[in-house]
Amino acid sequence: MLWRAAAILGVVLRIVIVALPGNQLRAPWSGGGDAPKYVLLAQNLLAGHGLSYALQPTALRAPGYPLLLAGLMWSFGDHYIVAIRWIQFALGLGTVYFCSRASGRAFGEGAGRATLVVGLFFPTLIFITGEVLTECIGAFFAAMFLYLLVEALKSPSMKVLAGMGFVVGVGGLFRFNMAGLGPVGILVALMAKCSRPAWQRVLVLCICAGVVVAPWLLRNQVEFHGKVLYSTLTGHDAVEGVLSPQGRALPGDNDRIRAAEGWLLGEIETNDQSRLQYPSEAELNREAWGVARTLWREWGWLLVPLEAEKLTYFWLGTDQIFWTQAFSGRQRLLRWVGVASYWLLLGLGISGWLGARRSAPALVQVCVFYVVFLTALHLPFPMLSRLRIPLMDPFIAILAGAFLGSYARSANSQHAPGGRPAVAA
Repeated sequence: MLWRAAAILGVVLRIVIVALPGNQLRAPWSGGGDAPKYVLLAQNLLAGHGLSYALQPTALRAPGYPLLLAGLMWSFGDHYIVAIRWIQFALGLGTVYFCSRASGRAFGEGAGRATLVVGLFFPTLIFITGEVLTECIGAFFAAMFLYLLVEALKSPSMKVLAGMGFVVGVGGLFRFNMAGLGPVGILVALMAKCSRPAWQRVLVLCICAGVVVAPWLLRNQVEFHGKVLYSTLTGHDAVEGVLSPQGRALPGDNDRIRAAEGWLLGEIETNDQSRLQYPSEAELNREAWGVARTLWREWGWLLVPLEAEKLTYFWLGTDQIFWTQAFSGRQRLLRWVGVASYWLLLGLGISGWLGARRSAPALVQVCVFYVVFLTALHLPFPMLSRLRIPLMDPFIAILAGAFLGSYARSANSQHAPGGRPAVAA
């Protein structure tokens, strides 16, 4: 069948994406990123220094990825980069699998097959597979969460809700913003027509998430003397959300950030002794939040067009079009093609959502909350498209597959003898 051939081609394409970079930290098409920061944290873990920079405890990065890299460094030595990429290849296929299962469960077998093909060729989901960054793992947990979300609405059980909580907890240990899935899970737990009372459904989800993330929270309470709970990056991100909203260090951005905060992130994420001239991350985060609140007051109503612009970065990927001047012409062209492909899939996803309003109203209500809440959660911070990919692109793939599946069903029914629906091959 055609869809099977397309699926095989999609897997081969992903193999190429993982194999081409070899043991290089950055893939040829990568524009940079935070990979060296994760590698440095992993090296510090292996050296017995814990999650720290210059022996100073850090909570700037979620602990999951550095711990994984450290384990691979210990197991595979200098070939840990090859190992993480092949792990991400498997997780990328897992992302597509759970998207397909969610779509098939919600919209039918044809939608599931369509989503499988869409997911395999989704440009951003392919791109992140070869990056030594957390997006690929984040997308995997988001896809698993979305599958469990559909299951909770279709066949609610305490086991499914517990699974959702577990996914929220583990996802939050790899990417801080994955914790935003928690309120979505609580809404689903309240809506699920389960025999157990609502408070028990919510409690089991929260306990499962809390048990997973508790060691990280306790570690922070001890290391930062009760001044940090989850992350020390939020204040700096809030400052960047005003002064560098596209999430890229463009000419002049670092100067504005240094003038506002008195430091740059690269001066904290280092083992150089110069790190010791700055206070703890708890103090830096507190001061950065003060700077962010001052900037918000100074900008006033000018924040409205700024936030509107950030929404275009987040949802339309315009940061990959207008803010990539530092990249080569080939890289910029590749990103433009990727953005154009994403726009097409986004359009299909919107069409799928519109079609689902009648067939799955409860699911659509949750989808609206998912999109609105998680988008709003990012508004105070830089809204580069990389933040959207793990949370939204699996979701878009599911809805795009739902539309294509319904379109194929409609076409088959029109061509079947006597107007009867054709039997799917």
